[in-house]
Parts: sequence; structure tokens; C-alpha cells
Amino acid sequence: MRITGGAAVAIYINQTDLPAAIRALEAVCEVGIVVPNPTSRNRSAELMLAARSLFTRRPYTVNWGFDRELDREVASELRRFRPDIVHFDTLAMAPYAQHCSGMPCTLTHHNIESDMLDRRAVHEQTPLQRLYFHQEAIRVRTYERAGASRFAAHLVCSALDAERLVATCAGVRAEVVPNGVDVQYFDPSLVPVPRRTRTIVFAGGLRWYPILSAVQFL
Repeated sequence: MRITGGAAVAIYINQTDLPAAIRALEAVCEVGIVVPNPTSRNRSAELMLAARSLFTRRPYTVNWGFDRELDREVASELRRFRPDIVHFDTLAMAPYAQHCSGMPCTLTHHNIESDMLDRRAVHEQTPLQRLYFHQEAIRVRTYERAGASRFAAHLVCSALDAERLVATCAGVRAEVVPNGVDVQYFDPSLVPVPRRTRTIVFAGGLRWYPILSAVQFL
């Protein structure tokens, strides 16, 4: 699908992959403004933001994705042209919807963040960590509920996530768009490799705690 008649405003996590990400976007749309996320440059910046977020209106989960420069750029772009629809990817992007008065918006939830934080609070090792993530779950859930009605539709990855979102934000429209893979392109029979028993390939970045936890479990 090609998106025309407007600009894509993007924020990226890994600046090493930024040129490749821009090239991929340019294949399907006009790339307007790209603002790297400074918080993801190092672990210290993330920890400092986590501490500061204890004293801010928004939880860390949302503060992580908010950038004043990007906020200005989004506001400027939406004054320049009026899109048919504005899509926000992940809850951390939701604050920028404040500039979309009268425009239909959608929001993707790759996870139901408050539910995931609830589970993390249970499994953390120290009382201080459990307390931090417990309060973060409460604040994220409050934020999810407060802003849910702003979006015409919420996209989730599974029926279970849809149930969790509706339970948290009553009355929202949750549409399931399952994660998938191109099984014709990623066909193991096309790449001859020696077969081994009792092996597994795990593809994922190990900086994100659910993935690291899964690897440790396996």
C-alpha cells in the first residue's frame, strides 16, 4: 500500500538503523520529519527518565516516547495539511493526538501496557522494583482510560489483548490485527542447512525485558 498526499512523521529508537528505516518508509510514503529518541541512546538516560517520571503527570511508559521537538513538528505538519486519518503506533505516541482535533485517529497497542506492567511487578526480584512497576501499572492504566475515547479504533495483536483492553477501557473499539510472517519468503526448505535435534532459533532484541525473560526461561 502506498500512502500519498501527506508526510510521515516518525520517531526512532535505534539510530544505527535510522538510514535503513528511512529508506524502507520512502518506498511507501513521503517521509517528512525524523526525530531520533534521545532516551534510547544509553541505559543511564533511561534510568534518569524513569526516576523523573515518578514526579510527572505522565508515567514513564508515555514519557519515554514524548519529545518536545517532535511535538512541535507534529503540530506544524497537521496545520500544513489535513490527513484522512492519523495513526499512532504504541501508547507512548498517544500524547501527540492532542493536535488532531476533529481528525479521526487510530492507536496500535503492541501490548496492553498496564497489564504487562502488572505482571512484571509480580515477578521482579526486589521489593523496590516490584513497588516501582506496581505504581507504573496503576498510572499507565489511568492514562489508558483517560485517553481511550480520543481514538476511533484501537488495533491489537490478539483476541486476548482485545479482551484486556476492553476490560480496562470500557466501550472502546478494539480491532484484532494478528502478527504474521511471510511463510513463502521465510521458507526453511529454500535454505539447505544441516538438521540438528533439540535446537531453537530465537529472533529478538535482548534489551527489552519480556524478550530477555523469555530467553532466560527457554
